[in-house]
Amino acid sequence: VRLRDGSHPDAPTGGYELWRFLEKSQEADELKRLLYVATTRAADYLLLSSSVSAPGAVEGPWLELLARRFDLANGRLVGPLPQEEPRPQVRVTSAEPPLPRSKHSRQPRVDVEKLISEALARQATPPTARMMRTTTDMGIGDSC
Repeated sequence: VRLRDGSHPDAPTGGYELWRFLEKSQEADELKRLLYVATTRAADYLLLSSSVSAPGAVEGPWLELLARRFDLANGRLVGPLPQEEPRPQVRVTSAEPPLPRSKHSRQPRVDVEKLISEALARQATPPTARMMRTTTDMGIGDSC
């Protein structure tokens, strides 16, 4: 329900803001639970992928939790670790991994801009000229 006080006709009510806060909080808790499940089920390796709006930016529950335990720039452990636990080997990278090309790999990408410019050029050509060019290409246009 939105308030109609005239000064801010589309401002949400306090109840709506509270609901949004609780919803975000529950969603963050669920994402943390998923991270816990992923980290405790990993046998040998755990690969985490993320994107950030700016270098060093910590956005989202996973990165916030990881930032409390690791230096996100180099992967160094900054949180305490129980004595019997092995030190995790963390590698942070911002490079895109190389993908091997196989004989079953996809065809090269189509140049969409070129296709659009060709379509626009054809659209600018009168229909009769397009038809004559097409019949000429088939070897019919000379006899018409």
